Amino acid sequence: MTETQKKPMNTSLTVNVQETKNNFIKSDCIIKSHDLIEQGYKVYLLAQGTNAPYKGSRGHLDATADVNLLTDMFNKYGANSNIGISLKDTNLAVLDIDRHTPHKNGLRSLKQAGINANFDSEMFETTPRQGIHVFYRVPDG
Repeated sequence: MTETQKKPMNTSLTVNVQETKNNFIKSDCIIKSHDLIEQGYKVYLLAQGTNAPYKGSRGHLDATADVNLLTDMFNKYGANSNIGISLKDTNLAVLDIDRHTPHKNGLRSLKQAGINANFDSEMFETTPRQGIHVFYRVPDG
């Protein structure tokens, strides 16, 4: 990837939410979601502490690049919502490697399949349950 291309953050999106003295809820997740929109991504909300959309929402179909619409979603569901990123039309693909238990370890499965995973030159983020999302750019065409 070149510096001018969209690239995900090398951080976990897990955040702490706290109320300030001005009765305004400050959420790192809100700030990160706005940063992602500025980078050209569409964002949608997930239930707090989960990777599942809110009941009654349309999940990834609610993804938006409109900060005002996103603010309305945070007002509806809460500032402590998690966020998801829609990769549709971004030329990005994500390898989701889960490591839920010693017997369900995606890195071990890759190794058993003969794939030596080396993500040093890749963009990645860790997930709240010690998994990894590795982002790859799909070539045009």
